[in-house]
Amino acid sequence: LDSDSHRGFEDSAPATQGACQFKTGGALATPFASMLRACHPADELTVVWRTHMHGFSFHLIWRMARKELREILRDRRTIVTLLLMPVLLYPLLGVAFHYFLVTVAPATPETEYRIAVSTEAEARVLTQMLQLTEKDPKIRYGVFPDPVQAVRDNEVHLAMEIKGAERPFDVRNTQQQYECVIQRRNDSPPGAKVEELVRDRLIATNLRWLQDRLRARAGGAPVVPIEAEFKLIAIGVDRNISYLSSMIPLVLVLMTITGAVYPSIDLTAGERERGTLEILMAAPIPRVGLLLAKYVAVLAVTLLTGIVNLTMMTVTLMTSGLRTTLFPDGLGLGTILAVLALLLLFAAFFSAVLLSVASFARSFKEAQAYLIPLMLLAISPGIVSLLPDVTLGGPLTIAPLLNVVLLAKEIFDGSATFGNAVIVVVSTLLYAFSALAVAARIFGAEAVLYSEQGQWSDLFRRPKQPREAATVANALFCLALVFPFSVLLGGALGQLAVSETARLLAGSAASAALFVGVPLLAAWRGNVNLLTGFRLRPAALLFFAAAIVLGLSFWPLIAEILVLEKQARIWTMPEWLEQKLGELAAQRREIAPVFVLFGLAIMPAIVEELFFRGWLFTALERALRPLSVILLTALLFSLFHLFTGGVPLIERLLPTALLGLVLGWLRWKSGSVFPGMLMHVAHNGLLVSLAILPGTFGALSAAVEGEGHVPLVWLLGTAAAVGFGCVLIWLGRSRHSTPFESV
Repeated sequence: LDSDSHRGFEDSAPATQGACQFKTGGALATPFASMLRACHPADELTVVWRTHMHGFSFHLIWRMARKELREILRDRRTIVTLLLMPVLLYPLLGVAFHYFLVTVAPATPETEYRIAVSTEAEARVLTQMLQLTEKDPKIRYGVFPDPVQAVRDNEVHLAMEIKGAERPFDVRNTQQQYECVIQRRNDSPPGAKVEELVRDRLIATNLRWLQDRLRARAGGAPVVPIEAEFKLIAIGVDRNISYLSSMIPLVLVLMTITGAVYPSIDLTAGERERGTLEILMAAPIPRVGLLLAKYVAVLAVTLLTGIVNLTMMTVTLMTSGLRTTLFPDGLGLGTILAVLALLLLFAAFFSAVLLSVASFARSFKEAQAYLIPLMLLAISPGIVSLLPDVTLGGPLTIAPLLNVVLLAKEIFDGSATFGNAVIVVVSTLLYAFSALAVAARIFGAEAVLYSEQGQWSDLFRRPKQPREAATVANALFCLALVFPFSVLLGGALGQLAVSETARLLAGSAASAALFVGVPLLAAWRGNVNLLTGFRLRPAALLFFAAAIVLGLSFWPLIAEILVLEKQARIWTMPEWLEQKLGELAAQRREIAPVFVLFGLAIMPAIVEELFFRGWLFTALERALRPLSVILLTALLFSLFHLFTGGVPLIERLLPTALLGLVLGWLRWKSGSVFPGMLMHVAHNGLLVSLAILPGTFGALSAAVEGEGHVPLVWLLGTAAAVGFGCVLIWLGRSRHSTPFESV
């Protein structure tokens, strides 16, 4: 209890109620509140706590993470998983891949075979017989006193004896004949491959020789009735080699998973089994901070495992000669760094998943029983990625684990696209945040505090006490649901074979279902008050005036930024999309403006403000400083607007982020979502009007389309209007959110 932190608390609690406040951030509030209510059943008691960011010591979290990491790295089981398994596994995999290549995959120009002969004359005649080209494997000849013994000793792959080799090889000599005896070991795959090559070449030489003799006997006329030429169409690498190169990212991901299994179990179920979790809970660190420290430790071990595995894989490919075979285009440093970044991304996601599942168990063995099905489930998408027709795109870009493996596969073969990579990275990061949020909810359950067994129903149990705002875990989980579906719906709406009016109405309904429907379901499950959870409360008129001024004056700056980006070649919109958007704009000019404004301006602005500056902003401001919340929501807001028709457009990041910053500042100062909603509607409405009414606005419409600069007079007037709107926000009376939350 902090006797000095009750200042200002009297205004937030009725005078007729008993009140106590916790400075610890809630780690001990739940059990202590239960004790107080049991002691005073007849009294009306309200227990509240306040989370101070300056009390959320990152230094303590880092110290706790280092302590957990130090203990994990001292365990021999971690050392086995981290070092010994990769060191032993990848050389064995290299041997297996090499065996597969020499037995199944075709020989490449880099492949080299050794043939033993007894004289130099035999080597010279054999070279003339085979007539190898640059596309054929290399053959090195060696003179041995006993070629057969050289084959037995595995010094060469093939032994050849050529009778008549003392005579020069001449196809014009019709009486010349050679007898060849070819021998190899029956257990030598390279011997079988070079024997097949020599047989095919000798048959081809005989056919050419016979054809020349027949033509000579027939007086030069071609007597061969059929002449056929067989050609292969080169489409990528050979399928057998493609299978092997596809397995490498899967092996890397699975080995990275193994590095996270033991630490996640030991730091959750292991702590409970040893009876040390309660001691950690009493430490001067919030419960979420304690979980974050454990997560950092697990993530560090997982990332170390991924780095060691990637290093051993690279060394194995370089030393075994498989690099040029599996990766004809080469395996450069950029490719390796890109795969390492993907491993870090996946480690962040899967570490949180493992922590969530392991938190339910009371013992180490029970946690292992929970994680075995999870491991099998994680392998399944990876196996699907080995199928030749499975490529990254569409719904697969948001499929957990599968999208990472497919992206790594495309990075290795050089076919990765920027758009798919952005979707994979953003969706996986959101999945990691949501998994960590679930872990925080499980880790904060009373069953964890009292070493009881957690239940899966704990995740879905509706709180009895109403909440003023969503928890960070709840908000992040909604974010992780909304983002992938918004990307999919954005691409699906463009494929609908309906009228543009129907497409606009369908888009409005989809936006409302995603940005409002999902938070409403989360609010019901979390027992969140809708008025406070979405910040649906009145604001001062000065903020509405500022919203109107900014909404009507901010667009020229956005338009000029787009023009400057296009001139600076920061323009990633493909021509086909630009042409399609132009056709859509022409179609929208034929529709009633009310439908266009509703579908593109009013409805998107309302639902986006309810989600970003209402639901998400209110949840995050309970745990972060105002500036951090404004920056984070602006970044997320710009990422959601990065995609148009399923295609990421980098040029939209900066102008959308600037708009998000202003909207976030307005939301924080006013304490209400309504002023930002008005500003957003005014901004979108004016931009849409400029786009569908080019004849009315002339040069201004051209600037909005990125075809010309905004007139200087308009820019100067806009700058003055934006400054005036910011002054109005600054002068407005702040109505920040209350930092208290009921238990």
